[in-house]
Amino acid sequence: MVEVGVNEYINLLDDINSKALLVLDKINSVSAEDELSSSLVQELHELIEKRATLLQALVSDDDFTDREALEHQLILSQRLTVKSKKVLSHRLSLLHSNTAAKRQIKAYQAIESNR
Repeated sequence: MVEVGVNEYINLLDDINSKALLVLDKINSVSAEDELSSSLVQELHELIEKRATLLQALVSDDDFTDREALEHQLILSQRLTVKSKKVLSHRLSLLHSNTAAKRQIKAYQAIESNR
């Protein structure tokens, strides 16, 4: 990999990192039932796959020795992981509360129909 290629990879990684963080924020702000939610999750998945491919290319390159850049990417990986886990936890709690609410509604409907 030539130096220009390395810089391009770093720029692409920076772009993907920014997009992934934005998508995580969007996922967190959209209701779990919204169809946009599924497309955002798919977009996040694709971004993470691209990120992994770029990181693998950088790590595999024997000429790439920029330790600071790799440490920066490690920190971003950890940040993305923490943020993803928070979003996942929040989404699961929303889905759980929605399921519980639906059960309550069905119970009230059953009570009402028995009157």
